[in-house]
Formats: sequence, structure tokens, C-alpha cells
Amino acid sequence: MSNVLSSRNSFKVLSNEMRRQIMQYLKREGASTFTQIMSFLGLDPLWQCGTITYHLNFLIDSGIIRKYKDGYILTSKGKLLTHMIEQIERIETKNNSNESGTIKKILERLNPRFVCWLLAVAKEVKPVATIPSIDKDEWTDFLNILHKLNLCWSYKGVYWNGYELSGE
Repeated sequence: MSNVLSSRNSFKVLSNEMRRQIMQYLKREGASTFTQIMSFLGLDPLWQCGTITYHLNFLIDSGIIRKYKDGYILTSKGKLLTHMIEQIERIETKNNSNESGTIKKILERLNPRFVCWLLAVAKEVKPVATIPSIDKDEWTDFLNILHKLNLCWSYKGVYWNGYELSGE
């Protein structure tokens, strides 16, 4: 499982809301047909078959789902990525609504790749993650997220023209 998140496609998968919804639906249902997935997503079968076909093929090519005779199921890679999505949602629901909104805001501002990296480190799939920048006003809340994921952190100040910009 250590190579599960090595592919850039994993990050592309998670960056699209429709693909995340398909993954979560398949995890909940176990298996599903094309028509059931379209219905779940609220797509029009006369006009949006191409959209769902594109996303299902993307998920198949990425190794997230597998097509079988009667429909689609999650692969082990898909189950791991879906678990990561659920872990983010659990962080949000464990907190009060104000803190949850703050955490959600921070995670939404991060590149989806960085969120995946954090979760991959938390699941011990990846040894380290480098997050290039966090707004100064969100730093305390970001540390709270790291604490909830049971991650340690290291901070290095940024220098510009010989001056440290992060001297606090």
C-alpha cells in the first residue's frame, strides 16, 4: 500500500467533487450500476451520459473503481482514498460548528494535493508532506488540524533579500 498515493491521478481524482461523490456512493452501496450512479448524482440520462462516462472511465483508469459485468465497485486503492475523504469529514464533525467551519475553510484553501499528502502521512502511507504556505491568520487553526491528525510539524522561516519574513 505504500505506493497507493504515488500517482498524480490520485490527486486529480480527489480534486473533483463528482468523482468523490461516486467513490463515497460506491463505498456505501458496495456495488452499483451506471443508471444507479446517474440517479444518485441527479444527472439527466438523456443529456449527461457523457459526463458520467468520462468520470467513471477516469476512475477506472486511475485504479479507483473496477467495472464488472453488472456495474462498478471500489478497488482497494479506491477504498483507501474514500477513507481519507471520510477522515477529513470526521475532523469537521468532531468540532463545534465555528471551529469546523474554520477547519473546512483552511482545507478548502489548500491545494487538494496538499490535503492528500497530509492524510497520507497520517495514514503512514507517505513519510513526510511539505505544505508550502499557510496564511499567518490561519496558522493556529492549521496546527489544530495537524494535532487532530496526530502529526508532528517543523517550521522553517522564509527569507527574502536577506530578511526573515516570519520572525514571530
